[in-house]
This record gives sequence, structure tokens and C-alpha cells, in this order.
Amino acid sequence: MIAEAEYGAPFADGDVTATRCSRRTRRISNRCGRSGRVADVKTMAHITGGGLLENVPRTLPDHAAAVFEQTRWDVPAVMSEIVRRAGLAHDERYRTLNMGVGYTLIVPIADVDAALSAAPGARSSASCSRDATKSRRVVVRPARTAL
Repeated sequence: MIAEAEYGAPFADGDVTATRCSRRTRRISNRCGRSGRVADVKTMAHITGGGLLENVPRTLPDHAAAVFEQTRWDVPAVMSEIVRRAGLAHDERYRTLNMGVGYTLIVPIADVDAALSAAPGARSSASCSRDATKSRRVVVRPARTAL
């Protein structure tokens, strides 16, 4: 997937370590716990292998689909660099990587503000739709670029 000659090449942000990634996951987990104390969290998912396209459908009712707007969050430099080096197509990057969305919480619309205020740095980056099909339970709309 990535050329062997690039194995030792630094990533764009110059600082990608297991410790840094591990600290980030613990911080997100703590924020999610705080949201659960002030909002009716129906379900949540830790986005790991399988990315958004395979983890999120397990948290949705059968009739629902999640629609993510990639412009609502920042993709970490390490993810962008992996996508570039591996030449991942749109769906493959969201099936393989979390692309910067480490956890998802499903809450009633009335609880969104409370859940977000309890988790500084969290963002509302998706909405639910009743237009689910068996083949497309998650849609990620790509960031638009200027022409």
C-alpha cells in the first residue's frame, strides 16, 4: 500500500507517535462519559478498524442512515498523509481509517447542545436520515475544494 522507500519518511505534522494517539483516545473517552451524564446517549461507537462505514451502522436502528459532512471536522495530518501515500479512494479511506472521528454518539436532537457542551472540542458532524438502504447505511459527503 505504501512504498517501502517511504516507511521511514516523517508525516506532515512531524510528530506522530503511539503515545500521542493513545492520549487523544483517552481524552475523547472522558469527554464522551461527561456527555452521557447530561444527555440521553442512545448508543456510541469507538471508530477503529472498519472506519465510519463499518462501525457506525451497528449503532443505528435498521431504518436509519448516518450522513457525515466532512467539512464539520478537521482530518488529522497523519490521516491525510496515509491517504495520499496509499492512494486511497473516498470510500476506502472511510472504511479503513477513522479520518479524525474517534467516537460517535447518537443522541436525540433535543440533547445535542447539552452533549456538545459537556465535551469541549466535540462537534456535531453528522445527522440521521430515514432513507437507509442495506448497502448505504453511512454516507460521508466529502469536503468541497475550490476550483
